[in-house]
Amino acid sequence: MASKRVPPKPAARPAASDASLERAHGAFRDGDVGGALAIASQILSRDPVNPDALLLASQCHSLQGRFDRAVAFDRRAVEAHPENPQAWMTLAFDLANMGDMEGAEESYRRAVELDPKRASAWYRLACIAARRGDIEEALAHLEKASAESPEYREEAKSQPEFAALLEDPRFVRIVSGAKDSDDPYADWMRSKT
Repeated sequence: MASKRVPPKPAARPAASDASLERAHGAFRDGDVGGALAIASQILSRDPVNPDALLLASQCHSLQGRFDRAVAFDRRAVEAHPENPQAWMTLAFDLANMGDMEGAEESYRRAVELDPKRASAWYRLACIAARRGDIEEALAHLEKASAESPEYREEAKSQPEFAALLEDPRFVRIVSGAKDSDDPYADWMRSKT
C-alpha cells in the first residue's frame, strides 16, 4: 500500500523585525523620508513581499512626488497581497496623482469590495464620479462615505468636485446628516417653511 505523501510546509516568510518597522515608521513620522526608505529597503531585501515595508516605500516615494516609483511598490503590494484593502487604497491614490483616474477608480472599487466600511475610498469614488459628471453615483458614494465617517460631510462642502451640487437638496441632506424621510413631501415642505 502506497503511503500518502504529506506536502512540505511552505517556507516561513522571513519576518521583518518589529523594531526595524518601528524605526522606519518613526523616521517617516519625523520627516526623515530618506531614512525611512532606507530601512524599508533593508526589510524588503530580506522579505520582498512584506506588506508594511512595501507600503512604506510607496509612501516615501509618493511624498517625494515620485508617483511612478510609488506605483511600482503599490503594484508589488497588491500582487503579493490582493486581499489587503490598504494596498489598493495606496495604489489608487498614487494612480490618481499620476492622472490615471480610471485606474484609481478601479483600485478604490477593489478597496471597498474588500472593506465596505472604508469611508475614504467611498469619498474618493464620490469625487471621481462627480468629476466625470455622474451625479447619482457621486451622491450614492458620498452618502456611504459620510455614513461611515461624518467628517466627510464638512469636507465635501469645500471640495471643488461638489461645487455644482452645493444647492442640490440631496447633497444638502447628505452633508447635513439628515436621514431620508418616508414622507414623499418632506423635502418640499422643508423648502416652503
